[in-house]
Amino acid sequence: MAPQALNAPTWALARLRPSLHAHVFQVGTDKALFCTRTQQLHALNDSAHLIWTLLAGEHSCETAALALEGLGIEPASARAFVHDAALSWLTQGLLTPEPVLDLLNSGPAHAARYNVCGFGFELRHFGQARLCSGDVFAPLFSACASPSFTLSVVGLGDHDFLFKDAQPIGMRRRRETAPALKAAITAELCNAPGEGFFIHAALVRVGSKRVLIAGDPGAGKSTLALALVAAGVAYGGDDIVRISEAGAQAASFAATAKA
Repeated sequence: MAPQALNAPTWALARLRPSLHAHVFQVGTDKALFCTRTQQLHALNDSAHLIWTLLAGEHSCETAALALEGLGIEPASARAFVHDAALSWLTQGLLTPEPVLDLLNSGPAHAARYNVCGFGFELRHFGQARLCSGDVFAPLFSACASPSFTLSVVGLGDHDFLFKDAQPIGMRRRRETAPALKAAITAELCNAPGEGFFIHAALVRVGSKRVLIAGDPGAGKSTLALALVAAGVAYGGDDIVRISEAGAQAASFAATAKA
């Protein structure tokens, strides 16, 4: 094993599998990597194209680094190039370690169903993933009969790998998992069929009326809402609010989901 591998992250020592959403194509003399899930296009220079071809072909990161060395790139630089490229593609869900997929195909260590503004989902944990749902999603707990979608968290080493209906969302550091799950849930809500629409706002109740507090991220919506609650106003929520003919309904995520 190369000295650099001794401190390598767990994913760097595993075979990596490409997502079904990842496609490489060429326009003229330029090569690009396109993700059909996110609709994002990534330019590939010759080195990046070689790294992708090897990693997507189930070769190791070490093999990809050696291939770059064969082109005259200094060993430390070659390993840094491979590490940075693989890390980016893992984060975007374009590559996934084989052991993570093996865990995903096994039974979950824990599963629970939740409800957000009338839309149900199931959250599953596999491998070394910490049970974040108890604290973060407890306010949403519901025994919904038929969830609209499933989110899975697979833990490997110091990272979690997120999936929506078995399709990769991407790799996150464990402290980033809860906000990433919240973002995935929000995206599903915004794309869900049905009446009404969702907005990013806080919601409080003053008597029989409901008051929305809107603003840019970090503007102080939650701070103002909590100050009003301290003054005696009823709390509704401080993140996502669904507006429909039935009125305003908030999703009460825990604060750690917004970190």
